[in-house]
Amino acid sequence: MKKIPFAVLFILVCLCGFVTAEAVYEKPILFREIEWGTSYNEVVEMYQNKNESEWEPGGIDAIFYGGEAAHYGKVGFRIRSGLPQGVTVAGYDVRDIYLNFVYTPDETGRLIKDKDHAVLCLAEYEFDFESKKESYDAALEDLTNKLTLLYGDIDNQPSSGYGTRAVWKGAEGTLVSWNCRKGYYLNGGNYYRININYSFEGMETLLQDAKKALDMEFSFITDGL
Repeated sequence: MKKIPFAVLFILVCLCGFVTAEAVYEKPILFREIEWGTSYNEVVEMYQNKNESEWEPGGIDAIFYGGEAAHYGKVGFRIRSGLPQGVTVAGYDVRDIYLNFVYTPDETGRLIKDKDHAVLCLAEYEFDFESKKESYDAALEDLTNKLTLLYGDIDNQPSSGYGTRAVWKGAEGTLVSWNCRKGYYLNGGNYYRININYSFEGMETLLQDAKKALDMEFSFITDGL
């Protein structure tokens, strides 16, 4: 199948955005067939945990569309993992996989920061092209073509330049996007990376519930001060 040049695809997407209805892929978009809301204990069996860190999520609009970040606080954590040696994604080596979990309140409404109460709400691949800009440009065009063939029209109208995001929507409020970025090595020179993010709009409700429980806990422990 003939590839669509990225510049042409971008123009067509922008034009279609004015004349077509919102495009939504007919099935839910999942990360490696894992259902959103799957418990940490189930997910971690599939992926080796390289390291773990606290996560202060910014919300769907910030992550997928580059909007202003919401402030939910430390209501989750993320683990960095990888794929078995020799396994690629869309023909590319993956630098890292990030799996993001949010804590869920217990039956009393309290936020228990325990992995038994954590569920998957966001996942991402990170591709690293180091200083090879030509490889990065070609991969961005290729991944855009492949995601469009899989999921149909791009939902937003991505601008050009680094930090750009392109989003595809699926059934049940699911989303996938790429985010391209350029950084700088401390010893000089540029690096180029592409992240592909997966999530669902229900993540926002999970984050709001977690923030509400966190605020309630803080109010309780500071009552009377």
